[in-house]
Amino acid sequence: MSLRDKFRLTGIAKHHQGWAWISLLSAAIILLPILSVFWHGLRPANENWAHIRRYMLWDCVLPTVWLTLGTGAAAAVLGGALAWLVAACDFPLRRLFRWALALPLAIPPYIAAYTYSNMLSYTGIVQQTLRSAGVRVNQAWFDIMSMPGAVFIFTMFLYPYVFLIVRAFLEKSGGGYVENARLLGRKGASLFFRVVLPISRPALAGGATLVVYETLSDYGVVNYFGIRTLTTAIFKTWFGLYDIESATRLGALFLAGIVGVVVLERLLRRRRRYSETTGRGSPLKPVRLRGAKAALATAACLAVLAVAFVIPVAQLVEWAGWTFESVAARSDFRRLAGNTVKASLIATAVIMVVSVIAANTVRMTRGGFGAALARLLTAGYSVPGPIIAIGVLSLFIALDRLLAPLYAGLGPGTAPLVLSLSLAMLIAGYAVRFMATGYSAAEAGFERIGMKYAEASRTLGAGLTRTFFAVDLPMIRGSLLGGAALTFVEIVKELPLTLLLRPFNFDTLATKAYQYAGDERIYQAAVPSLLIIGIGLASVFLFHQMAGADGNDARGGGADHFQLSRDLDAGHPRDVACDGQIRDRRRPRPERVRQEHAAAAAGGIGDARGGQDRDRRPHGVRRRRLRSSGGARRRHGVSGLRPVPASDRGQEHRVRPAPAAEGETRGTGAADAGPGAARRACGPLPARAERRAAAARRPCPGAGAGTGAAPDG
Repeated sequence: MSLRDKFRLTGIAKHHQGWAWISLLSAAIILLPILSVFWHGLRPANENWAHIRRYMLWDCVLPTVWLTLGTGAAAAVLGGALAWLVAACDFPLRRLFRWALALPLAIPPYIAAYTYSNMLSYTGIVQQTLRSAGVRVNQAWFDIMSMPGAVFIFTMFLYPYVFLIVRAFLEKSGGGYVENARLLGRKGASLFFRVVLPISRPALAGGATLVVYETLSDYGVVNYFGIRTLTTAIFKTWFGLYDIESATRLGALFLAGIVGVVVLERLLRRRRRYSETTGRGSPLKPVRLRGAKAALATAACLAVLAVAFVIPVAQLVEWAGWTFESVAARSDFRRLAGNTVKASLIATAVIMVVSVIAANTVRMTRGGFGAALARLLTAGYSVPGPIIAIGVLSLFIALDRLLAPLYAGLGPGTAPLVLSLSLAMLIAGYAVRFMATGYSAAEAGFERIGMKYAEASRTLGAGLTRTFFAVDLPMIRGSLLGGAALTFVEIVKELPLTLLLRPFNFDTLATKAYQYAGDERIYQAAVPSLLIIGIGLASVFLFHQMAGADGNDARGGGADHFQLSRDLDAGHPRDVACDGQIRDRRRPRPERVRQEHAAAAAGGIGDARGGQDRDRRPHGVRRRRLRSSGGARRRHGVSGLRPVPASDRGQEHRVRPAPAAEGETRGTGAADAGPGAARRACGPLPARAERRAAAARRPCPGAGAGTGAAPDG
């Protein structure tokens, strides 16, 4: 550890003890299940491991690799192509497709898997329609329960990860490169493959990585389609052989393979850096398509949206109409919905509280410590759900053994499993798995507002906790609500963790839908599936609404909760005098603003200060050339000026230019008249402003020369 980081850690321990300790404890809790899996994988193997290694392991590794590679490549191609089409081209319904192509994220892949398998089966609507039209059907054409079918399902319902990331990158940063390439003669496929694809490589890699993580964590699709992967091997070892030790060893090998792939990818691109040559990228301007090209682009987007969202949702709605009374009217369905909402809300609250504390700690402690803490907190998202479930279960069993004497004293028995059979274990698994979602939202909110408001509050003597609740929290509430919505819907859709860590007789909507599908009661599974999809759609809508509200807060809504932020934005430097009071180094604000406005009305902003600091603007005045009084549009009696913001009492001070003396030209008289002329021009000051001006002129008691905050002029 460097000397700089040591001093930084010393500062953390001195000033932010509570926040830092909570963040470190949370990072340790997230890291412990992962380390537990590795630790159990190093222990001696039992007698079942030889059988698993010989007959099961290698038969699961190769399908896992092929499924991952096929899904990642197909999702990158489809998502990248759609992102380029929507970002770079203007065609009919483009604004609709810009957000509608992200709707397939609301449908979990396992729901899409059993929906399409039934639709394409011999008794499904597709083959029935073809047979009624006299078309002879080859069953091999509709065999979706295979490796290509699984790749199709994962690609169609996970490609929005790539689409959203690449589209955002192209719209915000790809304009300069594309425009230069077009000026040099590049167009069509040559422009895409020679320019767009290389600059979009980091965004494509990020989206494809998310798709790969989701594919590796899935259990519902591969188990329903009968594909042997490492995830199904863990489930079969756990529930088939009842061998948790061998399942943990499988999870350790699985996790070691993921870590190896990540390290290899970092080594391969260690010398490649992607950054803007300028400080700010230019947005991409879409080119309007006409005729056949516009029709083809619209048809392509419509086809993808129909296959990935409209068709499965319409089919589920039809099935739900057949079985609604027999499923939704039952009392256990209300219990399922209650269990889902309860577990999801508790886990979301825990995740968001820890995320906000950790993100604020990282923001206050920039450097190696903050970067390491952020990586530890988000490490759980890259680990498949079954591996996290194994690690959490082993930790809770060890904790129950540690607390066995306490249980014996309370009466439940000599060696009971209390925590291992409770809802707390499921909540802990959710927190480890989805902490990255909440942390990313909190980090984005803090980065948007910056540090100036918090630093101003700390300068005024407020502590870290008071600053957070009074200043930071009102300004990032939009980001937090958006992150909470996304975290909630991810937990509602989660299947492997819930199957492995749920207490006895505790079912959720996801587990019940999967149970119906496993029992070939596809029609009954439609009602809980539609409810899951509806929650996903509502959460996405809430996220967009809160994101817009947060943008308004960051621009000025949060400043209403903290008066000093408006002073800092207006460019009013302050200083702490020797008596502990906040003094202004310049003239009191109301009088100074009046003087500057009066001088600007008389002849120019720079003349009000004797030709010095001409670039500094008065409060509320835009930086623009003042036109002549005859052609300028007058606002509140002053040509070219905006209204002055309201004072502390809510009264608006209107600027009235002083009448020029006879034979005196505008632009010189009021500037040289001093404060008295400005005061006469603007009228008497309010009593509160007079008191502030008098307090600022008083010297500090006991201060020597050069101290205090005496006003200039």
